[in-house]
Amino acid sequence: MASHKTNLLIGTNHGLYSLNLTTESVEKVSDKNLEFSTINDIDVYNNKEMLATSSGLIVWNGSGTESSVYDYSGLKTECKSIYPLDNKIWVTTSHKGAFLINNDLDKAAVSEVLDKANGFDDNQISGMVIDESGNTWLSTRSSLYRYDKSTKNVFAYRTNHGITVGEIT
Repeated sequence: MASHKTNLLIGTNHGLYSLNLTTESVEKVSDKNLEFSTINDIDVYNNKEMLATSSGLIVWNGSGTESSVYDYSGLKTECKSIYPLDNKIWVTTSHKGAFLINNDLDKAAVSEVLDKANGFDDNQISGMVIDESGNTWLSTRSSLYRYDKSTKNVFAYRTNHGITVGEIT
């Protein structure tokens, strides 16, 4: 969910809805890119609503007419979560790992990718959080990972660390 002025945006597996906080009425957002999309996460970045959807990373224009689907280095795949960080944004995906996108979305470039090549079991990364020490924590279907950006090392936490097998969120 994300707040947009007097509206609360609600992502569902049937698209995007807007709850008017004044009238308490709910309307389905009419947008061809969101019509059949599952909305996995919503966040605001540079005053724009960013939607991690089953169709890819979508920037919603807020007017309910037509959004933009961004395809940076293969991000036109199911995006699971969004994590704004300073002048960049992390996007996790269900098939291609996690992408760090630079500031300007219209000229965006991927500056970092975390995936199997970095030591992950698979490329299905469902969640992310960054702790006070700057470590990036990522979850997959079977493990929790800590990525140390200064050393570029990946540390896995699995069943031998006490984590029960199953998708970690």
